[in-house]
Amino acid sequence: MPETSKLIKYLKTTIAIIMLLGYGSVINVFAPLLVDGLMLLFTIILMIVNKAYLMNRKIFYALIGIYAVTLFSIIITHSSFSDYTGIYLRSTIATLIITAFKNNYQDITQHIIKAIQIITGLAFINFLLATLFPILFIDVTAPTGYRVYTCGYIFNYLVDSTVLGINFIRNQGIFWEPGILQIPINILLYYILIEQKQPLKKALFPLFVLLTTGSTTGFITFAFILFVKFKSSFSLKGNGLIHSIGMILITAAFIPILLSEIHNKFFSDAGSISFSARTYDILMGTLIITQHPLTGIGINENNYFEATTTAEVVIDGETVSEARGNTNTILSLFLYFGIPIATFLLIALYRQNLFKHKFVFFVIMLLSLMSEPLLVVYFFILLLLSSIKIPIQQYGQKTIGYRTGL
Repeated sequence: MPETSKLIKYLKTTIAIIMLLGYGSVINVFAPLLVDGLMLLFTIILMIVNKAYLMNRKIFYALIGIYAVTLFSIIITHSSFSDYTGIYLRSTIATLIITAFKNNYQDITQHIIKAIQIITGLAFINFLLATLFPILFIDVTAPTGYRVYTCGYIFNYLVDSTVLGINFIRNQGIFWEPGILQIPINILLYYILIEQKQPLKKALFPLFVLLTTGSTTGFITFAFILFVKFKSSFSLKGNGLIHSIGMILITAAFIPILLSEIHNKFFSDAGSISFSARTYDILMGTLIITQHPLTGIGINENNYFEATTTAEVVIDGETVSEARGNTNTILSLFLYFGIPIATFLLIALYRQNLFKHKFVFFVIMLLSLMSEPLLVVYFFILLLLSSIKIPIQQYGQKTIGYRTGL
């Protein structure tokens, strides 16, 4: 039925959008339970409408494995069950999402890309509104202490920067900072340029939005994508020359902002603090990992703060010991779960089946996750689960799985 087919498509795109809301959006900062509730609600509705009631055995076993590993971590690190509720809840919902999409990873990818395109459009509007009509935004602070200027929690800004003497507001779109926005934008650029093999002119709109973020990590990540795109085209003859000149011009457009960001990171007071904080995360995290290499310290704030107060690192000749969370997701895997489990998870990340060019996408995720705290988000969990190869579910097929119980 055409109407049902359209409804299923709308539901899938809606789930993908909510997935991005749970990827570090301002709404998720202020109302995380609302985002989780909406995700569960729309996933269940999709399962009913799409007649996808059965969970694949391998996915079911993977979910049980997540429960077992996290339970082991709770026991061995003397952590609280409440510290792991986010993993339990979102891992369960992630397996239901795969079930609702009838195990079709490529279908999930297509709707994620649609959602990112919508988010990119909203980010463009956000840049215009924040630049031209900042009076529309109100100053709000979350119970966690996070502060932002927002218009309906969809359009947001906080951080500004100076490029060539011109002050501009760094675009963060729906997310809590520009460094989060650059991740889906770069995924879209990767998809257009690498997977679809489209010419660079097809990616100019998301490329402009990426420029408005002023994100150093975002620019470095895009430079990698650009290198992969044109690495076989470098030449001083014919189309190769045109490609080479085009790449040089595109790269040149990033240089003023990149140099400005590097200057801000190293020489401005705020930038110096940010750079020192990330350096501290790496040094302190590595030190704690060497002390707890096999099991980690668990997702336990008390364990982490105790470890940081009893250890010291040297930054710029000064001894530093600070009780604060770690913002490096990759390092956090080793920090919380130990080297064996973290290594297994990174292998799963590399073997994901949502995007085709595994090595390229793996590098993109490494670059992005090393600067942002995105450990327990739907997208990351789905990437890990998608490393499990499973057949696409056909309605009425008896060979597939366990009932979800919903």
